[in-house]
Amino acid sequence: MNEENQLAAGLAELKKDALVEFIASLYGEFDTRIDQRIERLLLSEDSEALVDLSRQQIENLKRGRTFYDYYETDAFGDEIQQLLAEIEHHILPNSPERALALLDALLDTAANSLERCDDSDGYVGGLYQQACLLWLQAAKRCPAPSGGWLERVKDMAENNDYAVFDPLLPNAHLLLSQEELRQLAFFYETGLRKTLAQHANDSRYLSWKVNLQGVAEALKDTELYRRSIVLVSPQPNQMQLDSLARFYMLCDDYKGALQWLTEPWPTTGWRDSNCERLTLLAQCYEALNQPQQQRDALRARLELSPTYENLQSLLPLVAKDEAERLRQMAIDLAMQKDSAAKLELLLKLEEFDLAQQSAVADREELAQCHYMTLSHLLGITPANSVLLRVVLQRCLLDDILNRGKSQAYRYAADYLKALRKLDEQKPEYDPLISHLLYEQQLRQQHGRKRSFWPLVG
Repeated sequence: MNEENQLAAGLAELKKDALVEFIASLYGEFDTRIDQRIERLLLSEDSEALVDLSRQQIENLKRGRTFYDYYETDAFGDEIQQLLAEIEHHILPNSPERALALLDALLDTAANSLERCDDSDGYVGGLYQQACLLWLQAAKRCPAPSGGWLERVKDMAENNDYAVFDPLLPNAHLLLSQEELRQLAFFYETGLRKTLAQHANDSRYLSWKVNLQGVAEALKDTELYRRSIVLVSPQPNQMQLDSLARFYMLCDDYKGALQWLTEPWPTTGWRDSNCERLTLLAQCYEALNQPQQQRDALRARLELSPTYENLQSLLPLVAKDEAERLRQMAIDLAMQKDSAAKLELLLKLEEFDLAQQSAVADREELAQCHYMTLSHLLGITPANSVLLRVVLQRCLLDDILNRGKSQAYRYAADYLKALRKLDEQKPEYDPLISHLLYEQQLRQQHGRKRSFWPLVG
């Protein structure tokens, strides 16, 4: 039983009077959000009053002028989330038309809400997208307007400055018929073709393209989705190829997906996207029950990226002797990679002696790694790999002190204490300098960091 269930079980055993007295004591004492939740709980059986309260909260969102910084935005979003929950669970089941009106009004507050909060993690924007999806469900349960829902959906999609209506067209099948979706597809494809034919130096074609893709998703029409991309990009880039392959697979058209996966993708920048291509290719062959082709794709991926995870996905599909050859191949290939990738594979394969030799030889390169990478490697290093732990902890300690990250000095002190503890095991440091000499150098280089040394003791 998880913590929430244990709490619910405990509360269920309390007497009603005790719960009433406790909830009443909370009201007006701590936070207006708690007060609102208590008010909503009291009104959950009174739909008229709950609608009025929801309408008032939406009006407050519309007129609000307070700006919420990054640390306050979650609390602001929680208010919207609670409002959405009340509409979905208590108003929509009993009165779809009122729920739809409330959702219309709530969606109209999106611009104001998003402009007055730091929504860096997308929480508030995501809630408004949930409101968009709930709008489709509510509209489905309401009488259609005189002109039908098609024009209304089209108008909403055209006014999507804040990406609130991104889920609208991909989920339009919840509301519109197949015939209406085909009308939308024709409208957007015609607009896209006309815009491209004009050779206009603007980005208006992008909205036509995105909307056409959205309808293709609603229809699960792979050919329409293909046209939405190749009309603009006759030679799709790797991101577009990835999108095409995934959509075909989503529609269970694995044979169709192969046309985008069998040839290598163009690679730019620091990341070889062909690893992802080979992953998708293997998934297609698995779905098509073609085990040999699946193994070939996974082996090619391992050759390209010799990681522990890529090796483990292939080993169950091959014989024992082949598994040993693949394991050794992964090690040989990894030895040609950067120090962190090499070390991670060796540690996960429990090649601890080789890992230690590698870390000592590559210590200068490891010192340039990000602290999260180093921390991860340290976390998977066994306690008896003393010299390897020394290398990693020195890298972490040096990084903090060299950058003067005073807020992290307590972590640096922990690393130095750990190094002293390792030194008590009297390891053979060669070719590293001894701990005594290492700490002497630290004091020479960072002796003036007066907020650090008292933490060491």
